[in-house]
Amino acid sequence: MSDTPDVPPTLSDAVDAAIDRGETAAIATIDELLKRPGTEAGLEILRTVRIDAKLVRSVRDESDHALARRLLVDDAVSRRSPSKARRTGRQRLTAAALTASAAVALLISVASLLPRPAAASVGRVVAVAEGTVWADGAGPLGVDDAIDADRVIELTEGFVTVEVGRDVSIDLVGPVRARIDAERIVRLDEGLLAGVVGPAGRGFTVTTEDATVVDLGTRFQVHKDRASGTQVRVTSGRVEATLRRDDGGDAKVLDLVAGESARFDATTGLVDGLEALFDFETAYAPVEGAKGDVRRFAGAAKPLSGPVVGLDFRSRAFLTRGKVFVIPERRGVKPDGPVALSDGTTLPADAAYDSYLLHCDLGDGFDVEAIGEGSVTFGGPIAALIVTADDLVATDAAFATAGSRFEPGAFRGLEPDADVVEVSGSGEVVTFDLSVQAGRSLDQVRVLVPAETVPF
Repeated sequence: MSDTPDVPPTLSDAVDAAIDRGETAAIATIDELLKRPGTEAGLEILRTVRIDAKLVRSVRDESDHALARRLLVDDAVSRRSPSKARRTGRQRLTAAALTASAAVALLISVASLLPRPAAASVGRVVAVAEGTVWADGAGPLGVDDAIDADRVIELTEGFVTVEVGRDVSIDLVGPVRARIDAERIVRLDEGLLAGVVGPAGRGFTVTTEDATVVDLGTRFQVHKDRASGTQVRVTSGRVEATLRRDDGGDAKVLDLVAGESARFDATTGLVDGLEALFDFETAYAPVEGAKGDVRRFAGAAKPLSGPVVGLDFRSRAFLTRGKVFVIPERRGVKPDGPVALSDGTTLPADAAYDSYLLHCDLGDGFDVEAIGEGSVTFGGPIAALIVTADDLVATDAAFATAGSRFEPGAFRGLEPDADVVEVSGSGEVVTFDLSVQAGRSLDQVRVLVPAETVPF
């Protein structure tokens, strides 16, 4: 390391002494030299010490201190078990440079003296369910809030939806604790994560202490429980799941496709490809029922957390208090015949639709509250917006959720002189700007999209 560029000779000699000869006293010398005014070599030293650390970091994506702890353990294991020390040339180089205790201490020492760069944004919140409860010190986050690297998200109830990189959306369902390590890399400590990954997001990775799950363009769920390990289920597409072993044993890899599940336990080395013990269907049903195929909520738009069957949508019965709730209704509905709407649109009877109701009741029993603006992004092109009271009544029988109750009068729809709702973007976004009128505080819109299809 004596030929490291831009490092003063005295500093370079101290680094050589710390790493090559294990002289721990040299670390104090390095600390003192780095504190002197005008010393600009700190970044170069850190870069040099990290050359082979990057090989480990690229796989484990660990922080400096976590990496240091792991290297110390690896060093102790290799000292106790020389027979396990058969390594490639690159591995020997990594071991020589990094597993010595002095090298680890140097890495921590130098890193602690350098200013930490500002955390990079690696994700964005796109939905927070009504009724979500955050753990102490872990939130709250709101829609459109950016998520920085290493941010911990911990919920006791409800769910949060986060976009993590391009074409990747994850639901974190309470109770849950997860950390967004980097763009497209999430560490799940406990609870349920559900992912939707499109073609551009392939390679998205979920890690737990038991397994590494690499998505290959699919829909899947991962559940981590301290008692039963990590369970993975694939609902469409394919994932590659690998048992994580820290004892040097061979990794066990399973290629899982739609309908398959598996369980991983690093403590016992178990890989079980049989039916998952965790009831994914029951655990995820409230989220699926609350979101349907909505990809993003913005502004006043918000999903519910809980059952959406049998709700009372009559005036002042379901007060939204400044929000617009998006309620998934029926899926895959084929009307008995063509449906003619007031705006001249006719829905053909040979097509199937998924229905969503946008509901807001501005009243709180005494006063009215302004709603403002917002938008909802769906997973497919919008076929129709149903905005008048007559059209809403005419389509209730076909599309409304069983047991729903609606206002019988003519005040369910929008007021054209006060409310604006339109399709924007590429045809998948509904934007709204709703206003208050005395005596007409109830606004509803039914949105129809072609029945959901999964393209991968």
